[in-house]
Amino acid sequence: MTIQEHVQDDLFSINRELFERINFAGRFEALSRQHPIRPDLDRLMILDFDLTKEILESFGYKIRYFRSERFFQATEKRDGYEFRFNIALDYGRAELITSVYCGKKLVREVSDVWMGLYELLMNVPWEQVPRYPFFGDYDELEAVLRESFSLWEDFKREFLAEYPKPM
Repeated sequence: MTIQEHVQDDLFSINRELFERINFAGRFEALSRQHPIRPDLDRLMILDFDLTKEILESFGYKIRYFRSERFFQATEKRDGYEFRFNIALDYGRAELITSVYCGKKLVREVSDVWMGLYELLMNVPWEQVPRYPFFGDYDELEAVLRESFSLWEDFKREFLAEYPKPM
């Protein structure tokens, strides 16, 4: 099946098998559990922009910052697709968003905020969705990002294995 046959306008359809192969739900739960918000956490509220960008770029990607929307983005173009990983780091929390584009068209069935993907995969109420990971210092931030980029890498590998190069 080609990507054109998969691309659709249904906002609530996801490729369950792809996310199950990389254990997305289990890994996102673990990330949330390992980095919860907690009363003793002195959250890193104001980030040193240069240090944060340096940490992000240490994972091998050129990083852009979108000041108006306040998020960092790693982008990779491969086999006719553009993979984007948006990371909003506000108030000691890492909000994570994965998206894939085929040309200018968003591949909706694999693109969403990670909490939204979890909700759709597990079919649970929003209240039961694990929260985004929190961090109190740059070491914790780096640990959160290491696992997040690892999951994103696995996602891209499985996506490319399943979807042939578009024409």
